[in-house]
Amino acid sequence: MAGASPAGRLSPPAPRAGRARPATAGSPRLTEAYAALGAEVALLLLHARARYEVPALVDEHTAYLADVQTRGPAAVREHLTHLADLLHPPA
Repeated sequence: MAGASPAGRLSPPAPRAGRARPATAGSPRLTEAYAALGAEVALLLLHARARYEVPALVDEHTAYLADVQTRGPAAVREHLTHLADLLHPPA
């Protein structure tokens, strides 16, 4: 998980964070898929970092976690659409 840098910006996630759990499943396909997903998330966060200050990100995700508990997949889609629109505004 990303942390706060001294400037209040997000720092990149630790490269091996969370990789041990899928590896314990003993499935090379699962381990590879998890690694690929992790790389995609790291790339997404790299682009998102320039658009978020840590307090705003914390507030947004606090609201998102509450929302996903009540709205489920609809909240996830809305959250990801918001980020996609932030990174690539619709024409």
